[in-house]
Amino acid sequence: MKLQWRTCLLIISILLLAACSGQRVLMPTPNIEVNPEIDHYADLHPDLKSTEVPLFYITDRKPERDENGNLEYGYARSASLAFGTTIVDLGENISWEELVEASRTQKRLKKVPLNRRELTEIIRGPNSPIPYYEIDGKLVQDPEYLAKREAVKELFRNEIVRYLDRTPRKEVFIYVHGFHNDFNDAAFAMAELWHFMGRIGIPIIYTWPAGHPGLFGYTYDRESSEFTVFHFRELIRFLATFPEVERINIIAHSRGTDVAVTALRELTIAARARGESTREKYKIYNFVLAAPDLDAQVAQQRLVGDHVASSAYRFTIYTSPADRAIGWSNKLFDSPIGRVGNISPETLQPETKAILSQGHKNFAFINFQSDVDKSDSAADGFGHSYFRNATTVSSDLVLMLRDDLDPGTPGRPLESLGYTSGGFRRGTRPGTPSRKLARRSSRVMALRLTNLFRHAVRFLVFGLVGVLLTLVVVFVLLMNDRPDLSIWHLAELDQEFTVDSEVSSFNEYLALEDRLFKQLDDEVYAKIRASEKGRSIDIARAVFPIRNGGRKTGTAALKCR
Repeated sequence: MKLQWRTCLLIISILLLAACSGQRVLMPTPNIEVNPEIDHYADLHPDLKSTEVPLFYITDRKPERDENGNLEYGYARSASLAFGTTIVDLGENISWEELVEASRTQKRLKKVPLNRRELTEIIRGPNSPIPYYEIDGKLVQDPEYLAKREAVKELFRNEIVRYLDRTPRKEVFIYVHGFHNDFNDAAFAMAELWHFMGRIGIPIIYTWPAGHPGLFGYTYDRESSEFTVFHFRELIRFLATFPEVERINIIAHSRGTDVAVTALRELTIAARARGESTREKYKIYNFVLAAPDLDAQVAQQRLVGDHVASSAYRFTIYTSPADRAIGWSNKLFDSPIGRVGNISPETLQPETKAILSQGHKNFAFINFQSDVDKSDSAADGFGHSYFRNATTVSSDLVLMLRDDLDPGTPGRPLESLGYTSGGFRRGTRPGTPSRKLARRSSRVMALRLTNLFRHAVRFLVFGLVGVLLTLVVVFVLLMNDRPDLSIWHLAELDQEFTVDSEVSSFNEYLALEDRLFKQLDDEVYAKIRASEKGRSIDIARAVFPIRNGGRKTGTAALKCR
């Protein structure tokens, strides 16, 4: 019974996710961006003052072609890693000045839709794994494959360097998406986040083979997240060898957090075995896990036990108790102490608290749990994309990535929870001046009423759709359950007397009647089963007048057997 309940939960989750699709619009403006005294767009490079957002992408999705022959990437897996570019348009037929205005207010006059242009695959690497041989007790990789990989790496580096010339921040920001996300989901999330970060550094999306349709999409995506770890690890290796890249920042969401953590864990174990520092060798500066879909006990073993939390200069985890998607995942996998995405610091093991308190000043466990955050984080319907939909969270994320602020420092007001040196919760709304309690309470109430109305409308719409579908199914079943028509219902008899019959005498009428009964014998009586013949005769006599001695005497009684 427990397994059936989990299966139903998985099916419902997938159907709900599939039902909530539509054109993406620009995320709500982070609180920090409404400050009239700060303008992070004024000093941008002229090429960056555009409604176009250029993105680099790296993917191990299998390439496809749409009906027009354009390149696309689906959910199928590819053994090779592709590197390319695309452009995301922020808005339709708007100017740069209009986009900036919409980006600095939380009350936009109209929505700003997001659209992705064509994909350009610049180069594709060799299939993995690279063949290797054992020679004199040593493993040697195939030199031809190594040469292909180095050629891809050099072309990749040249493109990265060319874009780095336009920004004073010589760093890259890599976004790793989660479960049930397609290529566009990743592109839109990175484009809008990079825009509000002030368009610093280079935005890169790492998009893995997720988004499988159907009832088993989650299981497919989960294994795809394991498949892609090798490729993501190699990407970090590549980028770390580019001398022009000073910092590597990784932002992972949902199931993508497992991809990022596992890859960093493997790099950390290898670096420790060589006596090297992971954060220095691989230049990992910010490592962000947003709404992580990770078992809390497994995460503690990996992040703390394997020293992964020390492998970045700043390691940040965002959680929210309002994240219903993580709550479903928790029920599905029956995690003993919950999932990281909605866990609270109180549930951390004493040993973990002690380790974090003593030596992990770079570690930040940020739990957004106030009423305002719950309302904002529910903007996507599931509370799972609060890193972009909740203006408090997105503001804190921007302050960390763009302004390089540590938690709780001036300008990034987070109040310590007191459990670990890195445990925090939201204290005030970042980037906005303090307001009177009454005004704040009215805003909270307005948000609650708005969400209540939204959920009520959604419930009503889905309820009506469900009722209509049920009625259609019942009608179809009832119609299919009715008995089939017999031959005497379907036969067409054209000798029956009607007002248009050309009969001028009684004898002509009797002749017409003879022809009718002959037609009845040929078209009906001769084509039915023996068991039904008696019944058909009785029905025919009840319907058609019969003769006795050439005279019309009446109508036969209906005798249905």
